[in-house]
Amino acid sequence: MGNDKEQDIIPTQFIKKNFDISEKIDENFLNSIKEAFGGEVSVISLALLISDKDDENKKEIISFNYRNDKEQKNNEVLVDLNNASSFDKIKKIF
Repeated sequence: MGNDKEQDIIPTQFIKKNFDISEKIDENFLNSIKEAFGGEVSVISLALLISDKDDENKKEIISFNYRNDKEQKNNEVLVDLNNASSFDKIKKIF
């Protein structure tokens, strides 16, 4: 019975330390925004839509977000998966 309760918990969010989202975005793009608006620019959220190559109706969203200023300053990003089976895939990327 204890195992049934564990199977009810499906991890789809985790915190990744030492991950600066701004470093993942093209620097020229960020500089263009900075010049246009005349202020500092930092990325606080990034979302990806991944399409399955075998099934065009199957799509997955992975998002990277800072929940607050402290986490942004410390580069602790919340990774949100809509498919729990992707946890191992994303873990390998990090």
